[in-house]
Amino acid sequence: MMRGRKREHMFGPEHVTWTSVSAWGAYRLDSHPVSDARGDWTRIACQVELAPLHFRSVQVNISHTRSKGTIRGLHYQRGLTKIVYVVDGEILDVVGNQGSGETAKVKLSANQGVYVPAGMLHGFQALTDNVTMIYLYDAYYAPAEEGGVHYLSYGLKWPLEPTNVSARDAAFPRRR
Repeated sequence: MMRGRKREHMFGPEHVTWTSVSAWGAYRLDSHPVSDARGDWTRIACQVELAPLHFRSVQVNISHTRSKGTIRGLHYQRGLTKIVYVVDGEILDVVGNQGSGETAKVKLSANQGVYVPAGMLHGFQALTDNVTMIYLYDAYYAPAEEGGVHYLSYGLKWPLEPTNVSARDAAFPRRR
């Protein structure tokens, strides 16, 4: 162990780009893999880069969606901020503000994600088969704090015909 020396980060902030996609604090995340003959190394998140957002992950989940056209959402969690990151496949991601009814749509593929502030709606449609995603939460999942709105709320138009929607998501109330 080296004492008295500051540890330098393997990557600089240039390996993750954050772009605002809404007036209410949602961001698009673009990771820039470092590649060599062996393959790629990709940073998803780093506390140094997340510090301005006051985000610290306490739970990590993986989601796999088998079929294109599938819609998951629109869900929200009071008190839970999340980063949703695409590992494989392509999606149309939607982040929404229930208060104003505004939504931001972002097309994402591997090495891209979104930052979803607490209480904001989130959902997506798989544009390809076999979509794998990682979810980073800044609080533990609490079913009592979760809710949702119907996936066709706020005049949302999805690029593909919805082919697979859970009964729970289809039963959420529709908002204009």
